[in-house]
Amino acid sequence: ESYNGTSWTAGNVIPAALRSLNNSGAGTQAAGFYVGGYGPPGGARNTTQEWDGSSWSATNNFPITSYHIGSMGTQTAAVSCTGEKQTAPARSAVSAEYDGSSWTAGNSVNTGRYGVGSAGTQTAGLIFAGNVPAPPTLGTTEEYDGTSWSTTSVTVYPANYSGGAGIQTAAIKMGGESTPNQAVAETYNGSSWTSITAMPAGKNGAMPAGGSDAGLASGGY
Repeated sequence: ESYNGTSWTAGNVIPAALRSLNNSGAGTQAAGFYVGGYGPPGGARNTTQEWDGSSWSATNNFPITSYHIGSMGTQTAAVSCTGEKQTAPARSAVSAEYDGSSWTAGNSVNTGRYGVGSAGTQTAGLIFAGNVPAPPTLGTTEEYDGTSWSTTSVTVYPANYSGGAGIQTAAIKMGGESTPNQAVAETYNGSSWTSITAMPAGKNGAMPAGGSDAGLASGGY
């Protein structure tokens, strides 16, 4: 479905029923993509699908089969990283860049995890929070400069499956998994996180879009 600022319009269906795509895509309403996901048969996927504003088309596969991947950038210049695998170790540190048709392996993130929030571009990206072996949630933030990852500050509220949107110096984190699910939100200014007004309802896995001053979180659990 596409959103015009007021209402939703149904589009062509994606090729396979999937879940776990909350931060696994990037781009615009007329030129987007998603990578990975989880669904029958077989569970985790490594497929990449591009959206042209009306239909989906398959391109080259992501380097690993996983879901709960974090992505940022555009359809022709993106970076995707981390993810949950069905083989040990379950939490991936893989990072790869996408040029609109194929993937190129890059440097690994510093902390392997899945269910991250993400924001930014291929040369100024951001991931935050997520799931690691112990403790089960974390708030660690990492920035990407187009080559390598650097660890910066910690989110106010550690969580899994938070929505993320915006740019590296003005990002927003929305909700997240906890008991009960988080309604909290916070913004990132390129160095630290600050709490802002909470969402109306707690949720995780919301599909994020926009930026820190005009964002959107649709769906969720």
